[in-house]
Amino acid sequence: MINYFDKKVKFLRDNGLKDILMKEIFHDDIFYHKFYMRDELKNGYKELNFDKLISGINEFSNGIILSNKQWPENGAIYFKCIKANYAYKINKQKLINRFEDIETYYIWLCDNFIRLQNLTYPSQNDDLCYGNVAVQEDLSWKLVDFDIMFEQSCQMEYKEYALRVALKFASANLPKKYDRDHAYDFISKYLLANKPDVYK
Repeated sequence: MINYFDKKVKFLRDNGLKDILMKEIFHDDIFYHKFYMRDELKNGYKELNFDKLISGINEFSNGIILSNKQWPENGAIYFKCIKANYAYKINKQKLINRFEDIETYYIWLCDNFIRLQNLTYPSQNDDLCYGNVAVQEDLSWKLVDFDIMFEQSCQMEYKEYALRVALKFASANLPKKYDRDHAYDFISKYLLANKPDVYK
């Protein structure tokens, strides 16, 4: 698989193509292979320690990334990952039912976000909803879509970042029975009052 992407990077480089945005995913029952190429990754290579970031994602996601290949000069990266199974998805009622009440669920969301920040700073990820996180039966998280985390170091002050995350958690697929204004208010206040250690 790496040889396939090596040839693709060489072809694109040798033909002088620019402003490339390419994302390819192949998967079977056990593994998925992800290739990502984008000019923004060149900034990421300059600003971030990719090996440290991968280590943080793996600690958070129980070793989901098995191996990788990096092309810094071309703004490309390849991951071989363990295919994540979904016991639950963020904001689905089946998951919310695992908690005593909705505010306990919101705290759980926030605490996972805070832990991720402490493990992967200065990278940022404000899109932890929909299918981007595979929640496991034990309620641990596996990041499934983490490409954006490799594009650049933190570009937002923590307050702006926390409010964006709160807005996403309070809106993305949250069942209509829950008051979204209350969700946003509760989550934003919790995130601002419990700033990750790396932002203190």
